[in-house]
Amino acid sequence: MTPQLQQAIRLLQLPIMDLRTEIQQALNENVMLEAEESLSSEPEIPAENATPDEEMANVAASDDREWEDIQRIGPSDSPRSGGSGETNFDYEDHSGETLQDHLLWQLELEPLDDKTRTIGQAIVDAINDDGYLIDDVETIRTTLAPDVLATHEEVEAAIQIVQALDPAGICARSISECIVLQLNMFDA
Repeated sequence: MTPQLQQAIRLLQLPIMDLRTEIQQALNENVMLEAEESLSSEPEIPAENATPDEEMANVAASDDREWEDIQRIGPSDSPRSGGSGETNFDYEDHSGETLQDHLLWQLELEPLDDKTRTIGQAIVDAINDDGYLIDDVETIRTTLAPDVLATHEEVEAAIQIVQALDPAGICARSISECIVLQLNMFDA
C-alpha cells in the first residue's frame, strides 16, 4: 500500500476537529501547501447570531471545504485514484489500460500452472468496475466447465491469488473483506 493511500485512510478515520488540526499542521509545516479560500457565495453567519439551521449550513459548508482540502493533499497518484484525487477501483491509466487488463497482466507474471491461470482469468472476468468479485464460486466453476473442471477449493485458492494482486483490496466480495485485504497489506 502506498504511503499516500495509508495517509488517506488515516485521514478519513479522524474526527472533524482532529482533521482540522491535521490540515492546519500540514499547512504550517509545508510551505508548498496553501489553504484554498472559500468561493462560496453565501457568507458564513457568526455562530452567536445564527439560527440552528444557519449553524448547520455553516458546518456543511465547512465540511465541504475540508473534504476538498483532503482531496487536494490526498492520494492523487495511486493506481486506484486514476489521478483524480478520488480513491476507487474505476481503474484506467493514461495508456488506456483497464482494471481487468492490469490484473490479467499481473496474473501472467505469476508462476502458475495452466489450470490455475485459466481459473484466475475467469475470476478477473467476474470482477466489476468497482473491483468487487460479483460471481460466487459455483458460478465461476460453471463458467469454466466443461473446458476446465475446477473444484471449489481450486477456485477459492485462485481467488486468493487474485486478491494478492495490485491494487490492494481487489476481488473482495464485500466492503468488509476489501478492508481486511487492505489491512493485511500492512502485515506483508
